[in-house]
Amino acid sequence: MCQPKMHVPRGPAGAGRAGCTGALSGLLDGRRLLVFLVLGAVVLTACESVPEGPPPAALSTFSASDAWHHLETLTGFGSRQTGTRGAAQARRYLRKRLEALGADVDEVTLRLASEDEGPRELRHLVATLPGESSDRLVLAASYDSRALADVEFVAANASASGPALVLELARALSERSRPYTIVVALVDGDALPATGPDAQFSGSRSLASWLSEEAAGGFAKIRLAVFFQQVADPELSIARDLRSHPIYREFFWKAARDLGRESYFAPGASVESVDAGHVEFIDRGLLRSVVIADPRFGGPDVPGRYAGSVEDTVERCSRDSLGIVGDVALEALDRIAARLVRIDRFYSSPLGTYGPAPARMAAPSLSEDESGPK
Repeated sequence: MCQPKMHVPRGPAGAGRAGCTGALSGLLDGRRLLVFLVLGAVVLTACESVPEGPPPAALSTFSASDAWHHLETLTGFGSRQTGTRGAAQARRYLRKRLEALGADVDEVTLRLASEDEGPRELRHLVATLPGESSDRLVLAASYDSRALADVEFVAANASASGPALVLELARALSERSRPYTIVVALVDGDALPATGPDAQFSGSRSLASWLSEEAAGGFAKIRLAVFFQQVADPELSIARDLRSHPIYREFFWKAARDLGRESYFAPGASVESVDAGHVEFIDRGLLRSVVIADPRFGGPDVPGRYAGSVEDTVERCSRDSLGIVGDVALEALDRIAARLVRIDRFYSSPLGTYGPAPARMAAPSLSEDESGPK
């Protein structure tokens, strides 16, 4: 059967093609819409079929009770002079606790020449908690005690509070994601008599030398070293150390302020020089060092009436002070790591046109604003 011819009016040249194009475009738009609707339904179905899982785990916090237990245990070994049974017992305890966290622990034995007694062996513990980067944040404290004639000197605040705090910091950090490798350095020999006018902390000096020359990567791989010393004084007042790297030091003060602990890290305190093992690291060339210490133990003047005496006992120490310093340190370390991550990402991005980060961006110029991180 023949179909009647339809008359299609002619429009201006090209009008027919435009009409066809418009129709085709409409058809394609309709198909696209259909595809998006189908894909949307698939995505929604898939999302509904995947369980959300548990909420993210809370960040592990610092336990003042656990740190206090470590302090009591270390002082329970009695005097911990280098080379004594008490030092060996303390070292075994510290090593066992670090290994329980999953850390790789090395006992670094170094020989120290003494003018009076000949060569002496120092036994440092260096424990590693691997992070996403092999660059390292070092947490250090001395565990040996000085010799007092005819006295069992336990050095509770002098050299048990630092290792106790560092051990608990390591525990908390072991349960968190770590953008950088954490190294715990427990130093032997800092309580020995000085072997020269410029070498007060023999243990830290020997360890600094080993880290700079023999440890993998040397100082270039250490983004920051933080020393903890005398952090259990009931009248806690952390000194704003003059020789500590000012930018990284101020991270601790800002963290203390934000945590409501500024009375223990006084914002208006004048800077002063603190005698601790960090000076040996600085003298060796690691300027990225900070000390967290209260140089006054019993009274307003340095060193305080209990320092270096038989009265440096557990009874003169404070669990709360350990908790305060631990909370502040954990918060400051988190912020420092986050800052370094941002810097590293910039230098590895297309915008980082300046090449590798200078000194791994671990030592910002001392001319930067010393009022603290923004």
